[in-house]
Amino acid sequence: MTTRRLVPLVVAAGIAVVSTRCNKDNITGPPLSATPAPTPVPMNIDGKWGGKARGRSSYCSPSVAQATFQQTGTAVTGILNAAEGRCGFTDLHFEGSITGNTLKGTAGTATVTGVMAGVHLDLAVKGGDIEGTYTVDMQLSR
Repeated sequence: MTTRRLVPLVVAAGIAVVSTRCNKDNITGPPLSATPAPTPVPMNIDGKWGGKARGRSSYCSPSVAQATFQQTGTAVTGILNAAEGRCGFTDLHFEGSITGNTLKGTAGTATVTGVMAGVHLDLAVKGGDIEGTYTVDMQLSR
């Protein structure tokens, strides 16, 4: 075989390899989707909690704190009490949700955030009234 006859054969073989290779890489079908991250299982916050509360102001003194929660799935409702005069509140209705160990919601006009660790629950109740803004920290357990 002469060189002239080999060139067309080599070129034809190269095209066949390239076109076979392109067909292997050209995968058809539905687009691949990323697997969603698993949703954290909410902790069980249901029931009565007791402990202490303290406002973040110099004129606030520690007080007894109580909370009662009802949980359905991730939805949580309840009542918060921190009965200390000027920095406290009674029968404050809470509505929110729990994701994993994090509680978020509202109580009246206040924003409530919390973290649960086993039998302990730390809450921050942040709100405001005509006298200004306030934050009351609650350390609860059951």
